[in-house]
Amino acid sequence: MAKTLRSLNRDVDKAIRGLENMTEPIGDSLDHVEEDIERRIDRGVDIEGSKFKPLSAKYKKRKAKKFPGMPILKATRTMLSGANIRRRIGKKTGKLTYGVGKGDYAGFHQEGGGKLPRRAFGGVSDDAANKVEKIFGDWTGDVLDKSFN
Repeated sequence: MAKTLRSLNRDVDKAIRGLENMTEPIGDSLDHVEEDIERRIDRGVDIEGSKFKPLSAKYKKRKAKKFPGMPILKATRTMLSGANIRRRIGKKTGKLTYGVGKGDYAGFHQEGGGKLPRRAFGGVSDDAANKVEKIFGDWTGDVLDKSFN
């Protein structure tokens, strides 16, 4: 019996060590959320699926001429540049950060203001949240399977 308890203790310790490093599922989750945001921008829709509103009819006409067939926010891809999208995993804390800053180009589009209509392209959609939940569930299952088998 003592041998079985020691063996179980080792397996539990191994599982705890395995679960402490969440770099893989956090990275996979960030990739998925980023792809989800890119798909929305490619389609020209916000997180709720509504089409982005143009600044004005004149601006819409000018953009259509300069970038035919491209939805709002897609042509230059500026919205997805590293300066506008913050994607980080804290090295010591493991804290996940994903979003847009206030007062920068992406933040103005995300929140709207003045003459700029709100174009909430960022955030985690319900579909992406479900995928992230699956990523973590699968990862946890794998770690536990490796620890106890």
